Amino acid sequence: MRIGIAVTRTPGQTLWAHVAGRYALCLAMAFECLPFVHSVTLVDGGGATELPSGDAGIGAWRVLPMCEAGDAIDVVIETGSVLDSGWLALMRARGKKVVYLCSRPPYVALGESVLFNRASRLGPTTPCDEVWYWPQHEAHASQLRLMYRCDAYEVPYLWHPRFMEARIWQVAHAGAHFGYEAGTSDYGWRVAIFESDTSVSGAANLPMLVCDEAFRACPECLQGMHVLNVEHLQAHPSLLYLANALELVRHERAAFHGRHDAVDFLARHAHAVVTHQWPGGPSEWALDVLYGDYPLIHDMSWLKEAGYYYPAFDLEAGAAQLVRAFHEHDNGLTAYRARSQKAFVSVDPAAPHNLSRYAARLRTLAVDLTTFDGARLA
Repeated sequence: MRIGIAVTRTPGQTLWAHVAGRYALCLAMAFECLPFVHSVTLVDGGGATELPSGDAGIGAWRVLPMCEAGDAIDVVIETGSVLDSGWLALMRARGKKVVYLCSRPPYVALGESVLFNRASRLGPTTPCDEVWYWPQHEAHASQLRLMYRCDAYEVPYLWHPRFMEARIWQVAHAGAHFGYEAGTSDYGWRVAIFESDTSVSGAANLPMLVCDEAFRACPECLQGMHVLNVEHLQAHPSLLYLANALELVRHERAAFHGRHDAVDFLARHAHAVVTHQWPGGPSEWALDVLYGDYPLIHDMSWLKEAGYYYPAFDLEAGAAQLVRAFHEHDNGLTAYRARSQKAFVSVDPAAPHNLSRYAARLRTLAVDLTTFDGARLA
């Protein structure tokens, strides 16, 4: 079986610098472990005609434009609405299989597109053979089946630090150290909030309230709060109203920034991270935070055994967890790291429990795949 995975990137940006690119590469890692997969090709959806040179973690996957990839693949995985719908329709007409991997909560994506007049594609506009979704989006399976008129199946979420390590290496060569260091917070923590602030599924307002409540309860715990990705909202009346009501702002302990990647910002400016994700889908940068042993105060139920978990929308519990982390994290670092490691194993692309799930889906697709020699599956 020959598999193609959709990728795209903006000029000057590595493939692993954004969520869709990193997940495509994690999929490639997993598929390469399957004995019946003959090759994995990255299909250029625009802007990714070559992999960045000098990145030790990228691997040797070839990148082909759509016009050349058709003869090199049997199954194409669309990961983020980046491939031309006409080309996908042609692939199906040639007997190949098209799978849409839905990486966003479809209810949120559809609602925001309509309500906020966002010209964003929600997925392929051509029929697919299957839709795959992550376990955290199980509640949306029925919507996916009706929207794409095909079966929808749950597949494991994958993450691996090899791509992140390339960024850690870059930051280290620039003179900064990524990784939590015990005993460096005598004057309180600098807490970072990394929500994208482009969707209701990840906005900074609730983490800001968590930080402020923690500051009210324990002023010595917080040296400052850094809110990222809000440069486009700094003059927005709603953000100004919320910010001006915070004790952290009144005491000049809050800063609002534009976009920064988590590795560089944590290495230079922060001790801990507070997040709120609704409806609780996977967050690759949350795993990045855990990889650096930084305290992660979060509400993601799928990750509740790692970090410092608080129930969704219980912001007082979140504040209590932040205060608890400040007082206990240094002494409990070994146990914290062990819990994080269990989370990493659960999402490892090479883990047998993940490979078996993806292998099952690919074998099902191969049953009537007209371009594939089924004998290889024996």
